[in-house]
Amino acid sequence: MRSINLDDLEILPLVEEDIPENLELLNLVIREGHFLAQREEISEREAREFFEYWVESGLAIYLVAKYNGKIIAHISCRGRTEDRLYHIANIGYLVHPDYRKLGIGSLLIERTINLAPNKDFEILVAEVSDDNTRSIRLLKKFGFEKFGRLKNALKIDDNDNRDIIMFSKHL
Repeated sequence: MRSINLDDLEILPLVEEDIPENLELLNLVIREGHFLAQREEISEREAREFFEYWVESGLAIYLVAKYNGKIIAHISCRGRTEDRLYHIANIGYLVHPDYRKLGIGSLLIERTINLAPNKDFEILVAEVSDDNTRSIRLLKKFGFEKFGRLKNALKIDDNDNRDIIMFSKHL
């Protein structure tokens, strides 16, 4: 873990030029093999399709945290696509392993909470592995409340399943 001055951190919307570097970060965390639901690495084509559908269309908030010009974290906030559920958005975030426990996740969540009403999002939802204590503490810090648990829903491997805890925050 490194020490950084959070004043030197830039939080910016994801732009097309960031896709390759952001993808490297995402795949690094996927390779950690635990906290994300995704097992297989994402291809650049898939990342670009995601960007076009969610970000360019305006259906999502997608922010990256840059330190010394390098992407070290991101957060996505994607609205539901059903017309009666447009006001609900799912959030997902990750921080590079070398930069965890420094307050970067807090900055990303705080910024997202502030931007969400601009997209008419009224409820934010997050799903977290039951053993991801840092993420659970982070969500609770920002007023997210547990509303459910899916038993054995996250398949880590053939012999290890984790519960998913569902959190929501009404804005």
